[in-house]
Amino acid sequence: MEINLKQFGNVPVNADVITSLLKGYNAPLQKLMNMERQGDLIRIKRGIYVVAPKISGKKLSSGL
Repeated sequence: MEINLKQFGNVPVNADVITSLLKGYNAPLQKLMNMERQGDLIRIKRGIYVVAPKISGKKLSSGL
């Protein structure tokens, strides 16, 4: 089962939103951590993620 992370673009997403899409997994939080480890998600701060440019196709701004 795969979820469509591309739908979020480069907008920050709450972990609760992502885990709600992972309900089919036995351990949704573990899957979330694996997606971060694999580089599909980038943690901005605790509980807030952005989809990696390799998935979203959009560059991230450094906010400077």
